Amino acid sequence: MALSTEEKERYHDLIQSIWSGSVSSSPSQITEAVADIVDTVLDETYQCSENFAGTLTFLAAIGGAWILPRNIVKHYFDVLNTWLSEVEGDITYQACLNQAALNWKSPLVLALMGL
Repeated sequence: MALSTEEKERYHDLIQSIWSGSVSSSPSQITEAVADIVDTVLDETYQCSENFAGTLTFLAAIGGAWILPRNIVKHYFDVLNTWLSEVEGDITYQACLNQAALNWKSPLVLALMGL
């Protein structure tokens, strides 16, 4: 299913947040492939931090179970942003997010270029 304009904007916002502006993107560049990579980064960050208190609170806010990141972006974007802010602000979580972002930065840049 094609991404809506709103979803493309949300993925662009996530890219700018996760990679702290070091990856150039625009909503028009967001494709399914780009969204899949961002979804993978969210999945890997979740898996790394799933037993941390902030992540447990995030899970409770989205219904008690980890769901597909695409559905989280679509239906729980504000809660996702709150969780990512907590992740970015805590050194323990930051290791999870940094590792996932580092693993996927090059593939993301290529996907944004349509390659």
